[in-house]
Amino acid sequence: MKLKTSSIGAIVGCAALGLVAVVASARTKVTEVKGTVSQILMNPEGDADGFLLQDGTQVHFPPHLSKDLQATVAANDAVTIQGVSEGSKRMRAETITNAKTNKVLKDTPPTVGRKEKAPPPPPAPGAGPGPRHESLTELSSEGKVTSQLYGPGGNVDGVILSSGAIVHVGPRLVDSSKVKMDVGSQLRASGFGTKNELGQSFEATKLENF
Repeated sequence: MKLKTSSIGAIVGCAALGLVAVVASARTKVTEVKGTVSQILMNPEGDADGFLLQDGTQVHFPPHLSKDLQATVAANDAVTIQGVSEGSKRMRAETITNAKTNKVLKDTPPTVGRKEKAPPPPPAPGAGPGPRHESLTELSSEGKVTSQLYGPGGNVDGVILSSGAIVHVGPRLVDSSKVKMDVGSQLRASGFGTKNELGQSFEATKLENF
């Protein structure tokens, strides 16, 4: 039996769409992870947006739920997380359960009418304060890199120092500074962010090894 070219194209197209669907399904498969909270993570604006487990796994959660997250988990708490894996060391949480208190926190969208403010693009390396930094504080810290932080694509986009400081690093700064950010490296960083009861977190504008 002979198939018309258009029919063959349709079959190939359907097969391709099926493969995409399978891949998408695999990427969004909900998994469960258990562990102990090592440190609460926060963005430069001071919002808690996840936590680090003692095994090095990063668990990310929407920053608009910062207060709820802090009311649910703290350092040294045993937790169960259900969510989507975004790499070997990164997970996007959908549900977080505190094993001791049985408190459960679910990812929910922002309140109706509230618009999430998209941050301005980071400044060029070496640039002074820009629009993104208007409400932030100039901060600096140094110490040994104890953990690397990863973006959804698996790229290193920050580190945690032995001082406890969370240093967020944009790709342009990584490319231009050529500093070593491996675990164990001595790093000095400065930039703009927030210091609060969780510690300090800032977006680096300058990095150097020492």
